[in-house]
Amino acid sequence: MIHKFALCACTAAAALAMPAQAAEVGLGVAVFENSGTVFVPIDIGPDVRIEPYFTNRTQRRSDSSTAYTRSVYTTLGVGAMGLWPVAENTRFLAGSRLGYHRMRSHTEYTVGSPQDTSAAGFVLAPVVGFEYLVTKKLAVGIEASYYYSRVTGHADDYFAGRIDTKQTDTGTSTAVTLRFFF
Repeated sequence: MIHKFALCACTAAAALAMPAQAAEVGLGVAVFENSGTVFVPIDIGPDVRIEPYFTNRTQRRSDSSTAYTRSVYTTLGVGAMGLWPVAENTRFLAGSRLGYHRMRSHTEYTVGSPQDTSAAGFVLAPVVGFEYLVTKKLAVGIEASYYYSRVTGHADDYFAGRIDTKQTDTGTSTAVTLRFFF
């Protein structure tokens, strides 16, 4: 109990010692990306951004061995980034995003039984980029990241039953971003 009180007292003292500055909050989207990502940028100072985000992507595929596959990928996470001015109205950003990733898939085979797959895990993505402040409230940016994702789950097959699955995925992602600050 004393430890909790001491932690609360230290946190309150640190908050009182910090200069009062309102955080800038906004809403952003990745516009040229392979999935739809929505950001909530929170600039808690001139050089630090915390950015919760949500991504949702649906993929449909059809080929000679499967009649139809529909997969839905969803990620909910948060990013932390440093911001450095490099020119007038231009900032360099670098940081990382960490998220909870979920995938669901349904496959209808041409011959055989349907298969449902479900998996969940995490994604970690260091990110770098630049953003240009078009106005005081609107920023246009470019970003590049290298992501690492690990998910575990299962596939339910009519004949084989439940099959455990594990998947690790790495790759690069690029995006053009728009952020509007309120």
